[in-house]
Amino acid sequence: MHGLLPAVLAACSPAPVEPAPAPAPTPSLPAHLVDALPSGEVDASPVKSPPTPLTWSFPVDGRAWTVRATTSETTGDGLALEVVDDATLTVPLDGLTPAAWGALEVELDAEGALRDLSVALGDTRATAALVGDGRRHTYSLHLDGASPTPWEGLEITLSGPGTGSVLVRSVSLVPRGLPYAASPVGTVAARRGKAKVEALYAHAPSVISLPVELPEAARLDLSLGLAEDPDPVHFRLAVEDASGRHTLLDQEWTDPEAWSTHHLDLARWAGQSVTLHLQTASPVPGAVGLWGSPVISGNRVADQPNIIVYAIDGGGADYMSLYGYERETTPNLSALAAEGVVFEWAHTTSGWTKSSTASFLTSLHHSILGGYTTDSDAVPEAVETAAERFRGSGYQTAVFTSNPFAGSLSGLQAGVDHFRDARARENSASSVELHDEFLQWRDDWPAEPYWVHIQPTDVHEPHAPVPPFAGTYITPERRADFEEWWRKVHAYQGPEVDTVLGRYVDRLDRIGIDRRDFFTAQRDLYDETMLHADHQIGALVQSLKDRGEWERTLLVLTADHGHPAGSFSRFGRGLLVPQPEDWEGALADSYRSHVPLLVVWPGQLPAGKRVDTRVSLIDLLPTLLDLSGLPPAEVRQGQSWRPLLTGEGEWRPQPVVLEQLQAHEGTGQLVGHVEMIDGRWAASLEVMPEGLVPDWRESGESMRTAGGWRAARPHRPSTPRLLLYDYAADPLCTRSVNDAHPDVVEDFTERLEAQWAANQVLAQQFAGAGGAVMTDEQLEALRLLGYIE
Repeated sequence: MHGLLPAVLAACSPAPVEPAPAPAPTPSLPAHLVDALPSGEVDASPVKSPPTPLTWSFPVDGRAWTVRATTSETTGDGLALEVVDDATLTVPLDGLTPAAWGALEVELDAEGALRDLSVALGDTRATAALVGDGRRHTYSLHLDGASPTPWEGLEITLSGPGTGSVLVRSVSLVPRGLPYAASPVGTVAARRGKAKVEALYAHAPSVISLPVELPEAARLDLSLGLAEDPDPVHFRLAVEDASGRHTLLDQEWTDPEAWSTHHLDLARWAGQSVTLHLQTASPVPGAVGLWGSPVISGNRVADQPNIIVYAIDGGGADYMSLYGYERETTPNLSALAAEGVVFEWAHTTSGWTKSSTASFLTSLHHSILGGYTTDSDAVPEAVETAAERFRGSGYQTAVFTSNPFAGSLSGLQAGVDHFRDARARENSASSVELHDEFLQWRDDWPAEPYWVHIQPTDVHEPHAPVPPFAGTYITPERRADFEEWWRKVHAYQGPEVDTVLGRYVDRLDRIGIDRRDFFTAQRDLYDETMLHADHQIGALVQSLKDRGEWERTLLVLTADHGHPAGSFSRFGRGLLVPQPEDWEGALADSYRSHVPLLVVWPGQLPAGKRVDTRVSLIDLLPTLLDLSGLPPAEVRQGQSWRPLLTGEGEWRPQPVVLEQLQAHEGTGQLVGHVEMIDGRWAASLEVMPEGLVPDWRESGESMRTAGGWRAARPHRPSTPRLLLYDYAADPLCTRSVNDAHPDVVEDFTERLEAQWAANQVLAQQFAGAGGAVMTDEQLEALRLLGYIE
């Protein structure tokens, strides 16, 4: 009940021995009515008969289906299919009514050159991208239900450009309204468009009565909406004071695909304890009305700053003129640096979005969060994220990203009032869309303070620069050549290679494309998208200034990783002469781990300062909590940058730790690499549980991990378990120096083994979270970003 103080609480407090007058408490603002539901009174229509999903579990229900595949057999786990080009499963439905069903969920494991999961229900069609990592995933395909024709049958098609294997475990038709069936009144994350909004729901007719204490200049911002059914709902909101009830809102709403947003003036009741009555009615008993993100605000009384965590997805510092890159790719960031503090050597915690974003928003390394098993692994529920901490301290919270790995596919939607992690219309111009949505959110919910995480994919491949920056570094003719090469590389079917770079180089060689031409063109396009991202950041800062919010805002601008996500940097490493051995390398590679870090808080932090101390993004959350005057996280692996930012307090020098770990395909044990950058040195330790060593070292082959190319480097019998690099002389980690410094190798081996052991102990404090359901829209976003093919 953040910031809402029902009068009844005062009656429960013990009286002092000598009562003394005390000032009335000032409500913490903004206040979320969703959090006040447990303290209110509810009168709502009973829930209609709870809808029941229609589920087929394999192999038990497999005989109801007709299967067309190269081969198929039932196993103890499901229906196993070998697919060449495509396979089809069909089942009769006997005239189901389309309007009653909202989604189809399919649980299966897929591996190989398979691409699509397509569904046909009468004239209703839906398609999702398949994740071919051999792991169990649940795919949720939205059904629009608009067809007037009953469904006589369901057809599921699995297809791809090549061959693959599939284990189908279950298929479920999910009824509409299922999220609202648990209770007559409750809370739900309701999606409209590309954003989810935290909402109160109620089955009409209903009244939710919430006692609140209102601040000076009080206002209530909220949206009205419907559940998935198009049944009309009449909304009425009234304020009850000593003189009676006063209606402020009276509206019928009929559009289940949109919100009706309202701003209600409560200033006349400033300083009073009143009761808000949220009422719904409908000609259809049990129709569900939504009160979207109802937030009370008033005159700003908190000292805490607004906070914007802005991460340029894939934005490597080595390609920014802010950090000395020869091309002027970030003029706006350079200008912004004059208003804040630039860290010369900031490093991410891992080499790709899913692991690094979860770590910097929790101050816990990814292995402690469970490591990587599937694309839908979520942060354990026992871990409190940045959004949860700030929302619990009276902040409004929002997330705007076009990469689902920075959102719900990592379980990072918890504690977020307004959540958007859908793909952008134009990937390389995603910041335009995200910034517009952020500013619209500020118009609709203007309460302060707020915590916002923005993570656009402008510079993330595939690179398609937009005007006016397209053509700055590459001609239209060369761009057309590159786009054709890109198409051929991604369409090529051949043997797997251990690393991202190796995969590209191998395909380029087999197709006959010059490696340097390909990677030079890719770098040119990347630089053009960086120009666009920089321009849009400058425009966003100017908008904050124009709105009068800039002086109250703490901006942290960084990146989740450099270029690219995955194992070895592509155009960065691919353009090196001579080429390093493909087993050489580390997460610490500057192209991949060196990220921008610019911290601006006008009037509160120094302007134009540059810090040479090496830091890690594991410190981000402790810093934000410290600068906001909030308690530190109980369990954290980072420390606050305050001493480096302001000179106040003592900075404890510590090495930068990076890690990238995936579940072994056979046992589920984490394998991968834990690394450390300390002073002159960088070291990468192979993590391999003892029992797994004979499985691969004796075979003479490299060991495949879940996630394939997401291993930091290939595990091979001929490669030392720890690679040591002279990071001062070789920041790209191209030439290990083990033989010249055996004592340093021994020292780092002991330190990294101790680090890994400590992380394993800490991980025991948190239970696994399980996997999220992967929607067709999220899967399409992953395909667009190149994570799946």
